[in-house]
Formats: sequence, C-alpha cells, structure tokens
Amino acid sequence: MIMASISNNHGEFIYSLGDGTALDAHQRSSGTSFNETKLLQSKPRTESTGGILEKRQLDGVCYEKNADTRLETLFTLKNKKAPVVLVIGGNVLGLWTIEHVNERTSETLPNGKGRKVNFTVQLKEMANDA
Repeated sequence: MIMASISNNHGEFIYSLGDGTALDAHQRSSGTSFNETKLLQSKPRTESTGGILEKRQLDGVCYEKNADTRLETLFTLKNKKAPVVLVIGGNVLGLWTIEHVNERTSETLPNGKGRKVNFTVQLKEMANDA
C-alpha cells in the first residue's frame, strides 16, 4: 500500500492516509508550453515559453468508522487556500495547492454515516521561483 501525507508549509502534520485508508491511484500530469510566431511567406516559428505547472491526483478509499470526519479535514485544508507539502511513499514532493476534493459515500449505515468513502484530491504544483 502506498502512503501519502499532506502537511502545511511550516512542516506541521495535517493529514495522512493512515489505517483504514488506502491510496488506490496516483496520477501525475506534466507538460510544457510553446508559442507560435507567424512569419511572412514561411512556416511559423515555434518557441518554448517555459513549462506549465504539474498536477497530481490522488484517488483513495476510506473504510474507517469516522471516515466522514476524517475527510472533512481535507475540505477544511482546501478552504484555507494555503500551500501544503505533499509526501508520497516517503518522497517529499514540495509545495502544492489543493484545487479540488471530491467525496463519494457508499455502504451507508442506518445512522447515515458512510462505511465506505471514496475520495479524490486534485493538487497543483506551486512554483515560486523569484
């Protein structure tokens, strides 16, 4: 099982996929940016204008008794609109912003709480090269 955790930019521990929570998939998206300059009587000239920010998507499932409460922490963290440190499999991946958190509850108990909660966290790289 792959472990992932998110902490704030001060290094304080915020959230971890721990016991009863599994990371099903981890997707990484990276690219670059090009512009075309039109030229008279010739093909356009293509020039690199730098990179684009990397994106990551974490898909997981939580089977804990308090899964709803556990995932509420991610929504609260997203609403703070502050950068977070992403660590996956012990690798520190730097600063990221949380763009979206999605939650889907199934196997609902009689009290309305979900026994199984699938979630997706979409993050975007934060690059502050000054």
